[in-house]
Amino acid sequence: MSQSVLKKLHRWIGLALFMVLFLQCLTGSLLLFEDELEPIFLDVQVKHRSEDTTRLLSLDELAHRIVKQRGAEEVTRIYPPMSPNSPARVRVYSRHDPEDEIERFVDPSSGRVLGERPHKDIGLTRASIIPTIKGLHTKLLAGDIGEIVLGVVAILWLLCGALGIILSLPRRRSGWKWPRGWRITRLRSSYQLHRGGGLWLSGAAIVFSASAIILVFEDWLFIEPSVMPATQVGHSIGFDAAATAARSKLPAKGRDYQLESIRIESDESRYRADFRHNPDNGIWHRPEEQFYIDASNGDLLGRKGWLAENGLNHVKNLALPLHTGAMLGAPGRIAALIATMLLAVQIIAGIWLWLRKRVRQARRQY
Repeated sequence: MSQSVLKKLHRWIGLALFMVLFLQCLTGSLLLFEDELEPIFLDVQVKHRSEDTTRLLSLDELAHRIVKQRGAEEVTRIYPPMSPNSPARVRVYSRHDPEDEIERFVDPSSGRVLGERPHKDIGLTRASIIPTIKGLHTKLLAGDIGEIVLGVVAILWLLCGALGIILSLPRRRSGWKWPRGWRITRLRSSYQLHRGGGLWLSGAAIVFSASAIILVFEDWLFIEPSVMPATQVGHSIGFDAAATAARSKLPAKGRDYQLESIRIESDESRYRADFRHNPDNGIWHRPEEQFYIDASNGDLLGRKGWLAENGLNHVKNLALPLHTGAMLGAPGRIAALIATMLLAVQIIAGIWLWLRKRVRQARRQY
C-alpha cells in the first residue's frame, strides 16, 4: 500500500475519532482519581466524621442502622471504608420502588448518613458529576450501544496508531534516519508535537486502546469461570458471615487483599464479595478477586480474578489495572494521568496541523 493511501487513512481515521478521543482523555484523567475526588464533590469531608474512629460498626450493624434511620429500604451493597478517615458507602433501594437505587455515604463509626445520591444519577450537580463523567467515559451516556461504539473507537485508534508508526519509518533502507522522527526540538511545531509525541506516547496509546478493547468485548473474547447456582432463594446469613466466608477462601498469597465491597443479588440467593489488593510493601497491585457465596449456608459457589484464573483470562484480569495504571498504585495512576494529558496535546496538534494545511490550500486556490 502506498504512502499516500496510508496517510489518508491515518488522517481521516484521526479526524473521525478526534472528539471522542479528546473526551476520553479528559474524562479518563479525572476518573483516575475518582476515590479522591468524589468526597470533595459530595462535601463528605473528614470533619463530618465522628471523633471516635477506633471502633467501626460491623457490616450487618451498618445495614441495620441505615434501614432503621430511613425506613422502608433494603441494603443491596456495602463498601467498607478503605482508609481510617474515609466514609463507608451503602447502596439501598426502596421497597416501594426497587428500580430507584440510592447510594449513601455513611460514617462507619456511628452509621450516620453524611451524603447521598441516586446510584445512576446523571447531571451537573455536585452529587452527580462523577457518575456523569464515568457514564461519558465508559458508555458515552448511551448505554450498551455507547459502550460498543467506544470499543469500535478503540479498535480504530489502535489501527490509526499503527499507521502513524508505519508512516514514521524511513522510506529508504538506511534506518539511521528514523530517530529524527522522535525529536521534539520546537514545542511550537505542531508537526513535531504530533509526530514525535505520537512516537513517544505510542506505548501508552497501545495500552489504553488494547485494554479498552478487552474491557468492552471481554464477554466475547474470554470464557468466564462457571459459578454454581445457590441451593435456595432467600438468605440465612448476613453480610458479615458472607464476608468472613469469602475471606476464608483466599489463598495464603492473598492475605494482603482487603474487602472492597459485598453485595447481595436481587433474589437474595447469593452474595458477591470483591477484594482489592492492598500490599504493605512494594507498588505492584494485583487485580481484584471475586467470590460468590451461597446466602443460605455460606458455601463457595465460584471464584473469579487473578488468583483464581489462569491462561488467557489473566489478560482479561490485567485489562482494567493496565488501563487505569492502578497496577502500580499511586505512581501508576500519576503516570497514566501524564500520558492522557500528553495524548490530548498530541491529538490537538494533529488537528491543528490538518487545519493549517486546509487554510494554506484554500489560500492557494484564491
